[in-house]
Amino acid sequence: MSLDVRPENDLIGSLDSDEHRRFPVLKLAYFGLSCSQPADIDPVRNPDWVAESQWRATLGFQPPEQMYGSHTNRRIGVQTSVWAVGAVMYCLVVGRLNNWMYTFLHADPNGYFRTVVGDPAILRDSTQHFPYSARVIDVLCHCFMEDPDERATSRILVNDCQAMVDIFDTMTKDLPPTQMRSLKRGQMSSRMDSLYEISRFRTQVC
Repeated sequence: MSLDVRPENDLIGSLDSDEHRRFPVLKLAYFGLSCSQPADIDPVRNPDWVAESQWRATLGFQPPEQMYGSHTNRRIGVQTSVWAVGAVMYCLVVGRLNNWMYTFLHADPNGYFRTVVGDPAILRDSTQHFPYSARVIDVLCHCFMEDPDERATSRILVNDCQAMVDIFDTMTKDLPPTQMRSLKRGQMSSRMDSLYEISRFRTQVC
């Protein structure tokens, strides 16, 4: 497990027209905090595993089970990285880190209301911060659920992101190529400026 998914560790590679026709290849570029999760030991019941993995994260991108010793389900594993992927997506959309001071209830894909960590005034704002689609809000809330067992699986997260890409393709299919390139450049430029400020803030805090 990487355990350190954040914007600085994500690289956009060259476009592969055979396998990645719409977007550049996304790759993880740093594994300095990575480790192998025990396959045959329940991590919640293994204090040695918790002690080894709880610090392996970057401030602002780690989930509650790594931060708080009193968390009711300290299952540090794949779902920990799902939270971090959601944090990167949140930064790209909002331009800042998720706010840990708030929690609220949001329905999961099965209709059950779960506790989500984040500011509802931002995560539920479908006009100012999330103008793309209600699916973006659902995906992020599914990543930010406080209990790691209630978060999206990696497979569900991939499928949901693919569905969002399909929505984007449908909405922009009639745009000429030059306008599409300008649109992507404009979005990426503004988001990268915000991520640069996040990186500076994270460095100062650490």
